[in-house]
Amino acid sequence: MINKELIVIGAGTSGYIVAIGALRLGWREVLLVDKHEYIGGAALHTNCVPSKSLLHISQVAHTARTGTQYGLDTHLLNVDFAKISHYIQKQTLDIAEKETRETLEAFRQLGGKMVQGKARFINSHVVQVDQQEYHAKNIVIATGARPWYPDIKGIDKIGYVTNENIWQIPSLPEKLTILGGRPSAIEFAQAFSRLGSRVALVVGHDSILPQEDPELVKELQDLLINSGIEIYVNTTVQDCYTQGKRKILDCQHDHGENFLVESDEVLILEGRRPNLEGLALENAGVHYLNSGIQVNDLLLTTQKHIYAVGDVAATPYKLTHAAEYQANVVISNMVLNTTTKTQFQGFPYVIFTDPEYAHTGLNEQQAKSTGYSNIEVTRFDFKDIDSAKIKLSTNGRIKIISSNNKIIGATILGPDAGNILSEWSLAIKVGASVADVASTIHPYPLLAQVNRRVANKCLQHNASGKGNRAAWVQRVLSWS
Repeated sequence: MINKELIVIGAGTSGYIVAIGALRLGWREVLLVDKHEYIGGAALHTNCVPSKSLLHISQVAHTARTGTQYGLDTHLLNVDFAKISHYIQKQTLDIAEKETRETLEAFRQLGGKMVQGKARFINSHVVQVDQQEYHAKNIVIATGARPWYPDIKGIDKIGYVTNENIWQIPSLPEKLTILGGRPSAIEFAQAFSRLGSRVALVVGHDSILPQEDPELVKELQDLLINSGIEIYVNTTVQDCYTQGKRKILDCQHDHGENFLVESDEVLILEGRRPNLEGLALENAGVHYLNSGIQVNDLLLTTQKHIYAVGDVAATPYKLTHAAEYQANVVISNMVLNTTTKTQFQGFPYVIFTDPEYAHTGLNEQQAKSTGYSNIEVTRFDFKDIDSAKIKLSTNGRIKIISSNNKIIGATILGPDAGNILSEWSLAIKVGASVADVASTIHPYPLLAQVNRRVANKCLQHNASGKGNRAAWVQRVLSWS
């Protein structure tokens, strides 16, 4: 048996950050275990990098197709999906190889050891990899997640693809059906529609993105429908079969109406499930659910020396930057002996549609349920922002939530919403007021002008109603 100070199971984003972080802070006997020979996890190899490459390509195609609105004589050449797939896979491989090489080099220079194989708990301190047993004082589980497939009659017979293997289809589907209403499903629907597929989206809820702001989601959903995407809400698939070369989905609306959806290909994006199989967590006394390993707000499992981070943990957000955040919490608590607690309420995130959807802090309902007083919701439309007019990207609006003039939340549907959002995340973190944002100089003409404009609007409303002297000054100085 080989003794280690730390064993990290899983070399994805959170796993390798924890392993390298521990080494940099002075730990020496650190073992990183993964079933693959590379690092990076799903985000690098099958999720974020390839999917965002596809979104970029579809945006280029859309720009080429719509260039006439700017006075450009443009046209879209035939879409060769095989070449697109080759480009995406090459870019993904190049990025993955570079990051794997650089990260492993840094890891080994610091004295870390990585082994390839499947890890299995013998007890709460002993992990077996193949036939070798390792004992560790501390263990971190970071095995990630994989696509989840619903139990639908006939789905295996007709065949389907996921985000992991869609790049292997030989050509662009003339008709593509996507199952799911999650962010990735919406992103893929728009991307394939812009490349030329006729896309149908089958959603089990009463709208796409059921967890998000209903007002802004309704606007996004209408934009997608107007662009040619068919969206079937409150719909479940009862049966699947083939008819000639076409794949047929027998669907049922929750009102009882049955109808058929035909397609050349079916893409399932219904969610992800944690990678728990084979770990023998029972041997370690680590409790888990279908949603993942149970952790407290320190990211400790039911064993006080075993942590779980990233997509394998039963935490609210399965995002790369959430995994990075959790990894740093674990480093702080495990290596530096702090009691840093995770804060997931209002975690910032972006859905990469066009226009983008971005959120940080609390929404109106959360603010009210949390007990904030004097809550105010202020909106400002992108159609009134000069930069948006220049770019012909005037759909959407920003909504900020304030309490006693303190910023507590922001939701944006609009061009470049993800970048615009960061100012609000910082404002919430440092406890900034609406007046702080309103008095900050924003270069003109940028889309981020929307932040100053919505802050001024909120401030003017408060000034007219409360007579606050500072707010009145802002009202006089503003020109929005």
